[in-house]
Amino acid sequence: MTAETRAADGVLTGDLVVFTPSAQFRRPLLIRFILLLIVTVAFLASDWGRIGMTTVLAWVTGPAAAWCGIMYCWRGRFRTVVSRSGIEVCGYFRHFVPWPEVAGVEVRGRSGMRLDEHFRVSYLSRTFSDRPVPKIPCYGAAPSDRARLATLRLIRTSGSSLPLRAPVVTEWAADPYFGDKARQLQQLCGQFGAASGRG
Repeated sequence: MTAETRAADGVLTGDLVVFTPSAQFRRPLLIRFILLLIVTVAFLASDWGRIGMTTVLAWVTGPAAAWCGIMYCWRGRFRTVVSRSGIEVCGYFRHFVPWPEVAGVEVRGRSGMRLDEHFRVSYLSRTFSDRPVPKIPCYGAAPSDRARLATLRLIRTSGSSLPLRAPVVTEWAADPYFGDKARQLQQLCGQFGAASGRG
């Protein structure tokens, strides 16, 4: 497979393959932003012209709304860009890893749950790729912190690793093409990475 081949849900632009999280990934932050903004405006309107208890509460909800808005915008930058020169990871910060430093991509599963073949929450033991995810006991209830269920990590030749912000599967944002995207990235790493001998 080459960088020109379009697989799964990767967006192809020239010799780049770009993976981004689904719109559902940021939706909880947008909902929190809107709700906290409405509550803040209501608090301020109820104490218009004077400082009361609801004004003090608005000093709490206002910054919380601003934080959700900022995080919503910032997570809009999340993507993984694969080019002929290397892999660019755009998360909270940007990292570029040239191909000679790329050892591979590893699929990680998090939380005590399993995902079915459509990457929905399941209680059956599954694998995300050729390499099985370590089996962790399931306890029935979804984690309250909405942990990421399936992620990718870029493994460097130095032994260090870097989390990829996309593709990703979360409790609230499924990605039925996650397995295909993971395989595509692994194949690209095999073709262009350090193990290919091109570096």
